[in-house]
Amino acid sequence: MDTGIALGQLGDATAAEPLIAEALRAEPTTNLRGRAFHSFWLARTQLQRRQVELACATATEALDLAAVIESPRVVAHLQEFRHLLKPYRANASVATLADRITRAAS
Repeated sequence: MDTGIALGQLGDATAAEPLIAEALRAEPTTNLRGRAFHSFWLARTQLQRRQVELACATATEALDLAAVIESPRVVAHLQEFRHLLKPYRANASVATLADRITRAAS
């Protein structure tokens, strides 16, 4: 997981995405916090690869988990993600997700 996240942060989304996806698959379903973070990082990597619809769907999963575990840290990461979505704001999925993130943060 850490390698995938580090690669994503360094801009190597192609190498990062499968590593983060595997870490998410391996995460126990009972570890909601871990699943929320993995989902966020996977969404961020998917967005780096311009997979906008997929990134929105994955970020929605992270947002749903953040609501269940009441994690301000995940929500803060998603607020950052919302800013990364700005170039795609005309996309309906992006607009819906951005609105949900805004409401979760308030």
